[in-house]
Amino acid sequence: SGQPNGLVFYTNDHLGTPRFMTEGAVPKWMATYKYRAFGLALTPQIPGQGLEFASMERDLASSDLYDHARYMGGKLPKFNSPDKLGGHVEDPLSWNRYSYARNNPIRYYDPNGKEVADGVQLRKDRDYALATGGPSGLASFDRASMQGLKYGLMAFGAMAAYGAVAEYGPALLAAGQQFLSRFGDRVERAISEANPVLEKVGSDLATKGEAREVLSKMGLPNAQADAVRSAISRATSSDTIDILRSKAGDVVVNLTRPGADGRQVMEYTIGQDGAKIPIQKAYDVFGNLVHLDPK
Repeated sequence: SGQPNGLVFYTNDHLGTPRFMTEGAVPKWMATYKYRAFGLALTPQIPGQGLEFASMERDLASSDLYDHARYMGGKLPKFNSPDKLGGHVEDPLSWNRYSYARNNPIRYYDPNGKEVADGVQLRKDRDYALATGGPSGLASFDRASMQGLKYGLMAFGAMAAYGAVAEYGPALLAAGQQFLSRFGDRVERAISEANPVLEKVGSDLATKGEAREVLSKMGLPNAQADAVRSAISRATSSDTIDILRSKAGDVVVNLTRPGADGRQVMEYTIGQDGAKIPIQKAYDVFGNLVHLDPK
């Protein structure tokens, strides 16, 4: 292969690994890339190439791959340091805190050194988004996927439907629910990392009266206060009420209802202009997010 002189394009596989490089609007082949299962490069890299196996960067001094939180040796099928998040009780393959991608790097990949994502399922979800929402639906899906990559889960894009469902139809939501049923707790952690830090203003409030008293001391703009008051009014006698506020000025009202199988949470995010985004969540008895539904 030669050295590129202009704009180049990479063609990635389902793991995010670049397989081909072409140059120009009329594609001119420049290079083919091959790797062993755990990232050992079998073909030379083009100088200046940023991303390699599973969209990782290679440390030129050690030749190890950098997965955004820790390094993985290209010759050894494992990380060089343990997973800081630890394993999951329900997933024995995660108990080995050095293993990469459940020891199945043909299907799975690790987008941030902390979690495992299903590359095959993600490709199916993208195809589904394209079939149901067209190019616009796919573009929205991919934008959310990139946001998920930033906060730790490429597969977070699989539940990006809740941001696009109103425009592209409820079929997109199905892809997200499939992912949530398997990795809901990890999605919740990714969402928490992505959101601004929230300050608890009132927690475990048992009555609407207590919640309204907290609201009266917050000094919110009239439109926002009215929307918060409306959200509080939806609480039932069995609900507890949490009120939180972000540094950006948004207010989150959570109405939590316990049940035999876990708990239901109705979450309202309310902007200073009074705009309200409602999302219904369900958690199992272990505290894992198992359902998410925009209203």
